[in-house]
Amino acid sequence: MAVKTVYRQGRTEVDGRAFQDYVVRKVFAHSDLAANVIRFPVDKGRHLLEVRLHITKGFAGGTSGKIGDADDDDGFLTVADLTQALVRSDNFVIGSLNRSASAQSGTTPFAVTVTPNAYSAGGKFYTAGSFVIVTIAGTLTAGTATIEFVYKGYEAPTADMITN
Repeated sequence: MAVKTVYRQGRTEVDGRAFQDYVVRKVFAHSDLAANVIRFPVDKGRHLLEVRLHITKGFAGGTSGKIGDADDDDGFLTVADLTQALVRSDNFVIGSLNRSASAQSGTTPFAVTVTPNAYSAGGKFYTAGSFVIVTIAGTLTAGTATIEFVYKGYEAPTADMITN
């Protein structure tokens, strides 16, 4: 499955819109990870407020996960947040900023508490181009997810390329 942008919205003052939050969503599958890692670019000058992960189909064979960048490999979500039980769950949603998550086991929903991390207090401003790095450990045989990047700014980022 090729990684693709599912939704993209950007606004500028020229559009009569103010400085605001906007979301970029990317869908990926276990087969898109190279050596258990997938990297999503972040443009220079972007303020990334939050990263949310929605595991739509659990990552079979996954043992843990983390989301960070080159400065802090678990700056958004740590392995304490993305445990084996959670990365293997269907319909699991977790966000780095809101300190809570929800998951489902069969038809039974359950709550998850997110561990405070480096970027949970207001996200991160990128002074240079970088990558958000998602790592899912284990021998993956299946799994799909949508990752959401919540930015603050005038327009959507231009970097749509995915680099493994």
